[in-house]
Parts: sequence; C-alpha cells; structure tokens
Amino acid sequence: MSHSFTFHRELGSGAMGSIFEATNDHSGEKVAVKILHAHLSSDESICSRFDREARASAMLEHPRCIQIESYGILDDGRRFIAMEFIDGNNLEEVLEEHGKLSPSQTIELGIQIADALAVAHDKEVIHRDLKPANILLEKGDVGNPEIRVCDFGIAKILNSSKNSYQTLAGVVCGTPDYISPEQARGLPLDGRSDLYSLGVVLFELLAGRPPFEGKNSLELMNHHIWTAPPNLKNLRNDVPEELISIIEALLEKKAPNRPANATETKVALEAIRSGTPIPEGSVKVDSSSNANVANEFGFDETIEQSRPSDTIITKINQERQSRQDLQKAQKPKRELPLSVLMVGVILVTCAIYAVFAIFVAP
Repeated sequence: MSHSFTFHRELGSGAMGSIFEATNDHSGEKVAVKILHAHLSSDESICSRFDREARASAMLEHPRCIQIESYGILDDGRRFIAMEFIDGNNLEEVLEEHGKLSPSQTIELGIQIADALAVAHDKEVIHRDLKPANILLEKGDVGNPEIRVCDFGIAKILNSSKNSYQTLAGVVCGTPDYISPEQARGLPLDGRSDLYSLGVVLFELLAGRPPFEGKNSLELMNHHIWTAPPNLKNLRNDVPEELISIIEALLEKKAPNRPANATETKVALEAIRSGTPIPEGSVKVDSSSNANVANEFGFDETIEQSRPSDTIITKINQERQSRQDLQKAQKPKRELPLSVLMVGVILVTCAIYAVFAIFVAP
C-alpha cells in the first residue's frame, strides 16, 4: 500500500527521528508523522526498535494511548509512524510553564496515566520510558486534563507463553531521571517498573522537580538504586497524606513493595479524588525499607534471572572510586603554622652563632 502525506511543519526532533504535522493525502485527516532519520535507516537494530514502537503503539487502542493510523515505509525508503494529531503540550512543557501542579490536578493526571499503563500491561507491553515529555496534554488544559501516553520507542513486547521479561544483560534503556532501580541495574522488567516511573512523574508534578538530581546519568541511576527519595511533606504542606503514601509506595526500591499493578494504583487515586477510603491492601508502604536500602538491598526473587548488571554496577563503583581518588588528590597538604617556622628559623640561627662563637671566634 502506498503512503502519501503532505507535510506542513516540524513539531520536534529526537535522536531517532523527527515528528511533523501533516495531512494524510488519502483520508484528508491531520496527523502527526514520525520519520526515522535517514542516516539511521541502514542500522538494523535501530530500524527494529522503530518497527517495535509502531507495533507496540498500534496494539493499544484506548483513549489514553496515542492512536496509530498507519506505519510502514515511504516511497523514498524512510520508515514512518502516522498517529493522531494532538493539539496541545506535553507535561514537560506544562511544568516549565506552571512550575508545579495542585494535588487535585496531579491526582487526575495520575489516574489517566495509570489507566493507559493498565491497558498497555494487559497487552503485555511495558513502556520503559515513561516521563512528562511522553505524556501529551490535549489543548494543554491542566484544569480539565485529557492525556495521551505516547512514544513506546523502547517498549518491550512480552512473550506471555514464557512468562518471562527477558532483556539484554548490561543494556539499560530509558531516561535516567525516571528509571526504576531494576531497570538501572539491567535486570528483567515487568509492569511495576513503569509504576516506579509513574511515581517519579507524580513527585515531579507536585515538587516541581524529580526526586533525584545528579551530575550525570550514572549518578542518577545510583540514586535510584540506593538513595531514599526526599519526603514530600518537607517540600509541600498541602499534599494529602494518602497521596504521599501512594507516591511512596510507587517509589519503593523493591518491585514487590509497590502496588501490584496499574489498575490497583488507579483505584487508589480514584478513592482519594472521591474522598472515599483507599481499598485495604492496595497501597502498602514499608517506611523503613527505602531508608535502609543501602544496607540491605534485596533482589526480587519473583522475577526470573534476577541479577545485577555487571556493566552498570562496575561503572557506578568506578565512578564512586574516581570521586574518592579525586577528593584525596585535591585534599590540601597540611602546612606548618608560620609561628612554628619562625621559631625553627630562630633556633637554627642561634645554633649557628653558638658554633661560631665557640670554635671560630678568638
């Protein structure tokens, strides 16, 4: 089938491709078309990833997920994905404009994002790169939000017959600000990894920044693995305790301590919105687990082949050792006080005069 579009303007560009506002010449509908960069078309692994994004997104027919119109190869040989055109901003742009959102706005957005994740996980698709830039807000209206989750560019389509979440050991995908501890370690993943990223997003909507900051990607991943997140109570005093509890549960270092699935998270957030009690057991928080994670990080035995990525852990340890070596090298040498030096000079001078007086003077 031939695909033909009339392109109007570029909406944005990323590492893999550019997105254009366009019109489908066959249907006359306005669409957003993502086109793989020409210089990447010869890379089989990147083409495979681009095709995987198209297949994963096309599986998700739901109002909270970006809808795919078509995908394939243009007449000039470039790969493309045509999707519904959303007139609005992404959450990253919304945060740049507003700084922070209210608890009620955050709850509503959280419900809709969890709804999209629930659909994806039911289709055995995990996003692996959930972040504000991948959440589109129709017409940019935070007062009455309608969101679409997009960019399943590194999504993992799972094989349910094997009940396994295989990934390449040592290969870490995702954005370091929002990456889960198990994803940072290069471990196999399930939907609870996306729930951790959701917790980071909700934290940022309320605090105006993600829970962790670092000088580079490795430092950020190190924080996600080992550092307990800041207490939201110390950053804002208008956030309901129940919402803080949900975010704390989502940010648990160990996947089994998080809500079991996105639907459970959605139900808990809906309870806060309606002012009804959160269903018992839907949000479980061990207040000491994250605080003590540096001393007793336990791997999740419920996930197959749980083991740390030697590549990532080695890099983190090397970076930590390099910082320590640098601090030692930069540590100033202890110098003798000036008064001590002066006393020493005087004593040496007196000794010289004494020797001269005894053995040299007549």
